[in-house]
Amino acid sequence: RTDEAARIYERILSVEPDHAEALWNLGGILLKSGRAEAGAPLILRAAEIRKSFPDGWELLAKLALEHGTYADRAEEFARNALKGRPSAENHTRFALALYTAGKHQESRQVLLDGLKRYPGDQELRQALHAMEAAGAAGDPGKK
Repeated sequence: RTDEAARIYERILSVEPDHAEALWNLGGILLKSGRAEAGAPLILRAAEIRKSFPDGWELLAKLALEHGTYADRAEEFARNALKGRPSAENHTRFALALYTAGKHQESRQVLLDGLKRYPGDQELRQALHAMEAAGAAGDPGKK
C-alpha cells in the first residue's frame, strides 16, 4: 500500500510539482522508509509553499535537531514551528535550536516565555534547569 500511495503522489507531482499535500505525504513515506535524504527536501518544499504549515516546520526542526538534516537551518525551522503552533514542545525545540547556535540568553528567554504560557510543563522546566546548570558549570559558550 505504501508503494502504491507513493506512486500516486509521484503522479500528482508530475502534473503539479508544487502540490503541498502530495509533497508532504510522499516526503513522509520516504522518511518512514528510512530515506531521509529523499524525503526531507519534499517536506521542506511543502513547508515553503504553505508558509503557515506547523506540521512541516515541526518535522523539519526535529530532523535538524535530532538527526542533523538541514542542521544549519534548525533555528529557522523551530521559529516557524513556534510561530505556526505555539506549544510547550515548540518553545523547548526553539530554545534548543537557539542554544545549539550559541544564543544562550535568547534560548533562556524562550524557555521563560514558554513557562509563563505553560507553567506546569516539566519539559520546559527541565530544559531551563539543564541550561542553568551548564551555565553554572562554566559553559564556555554561554552568551
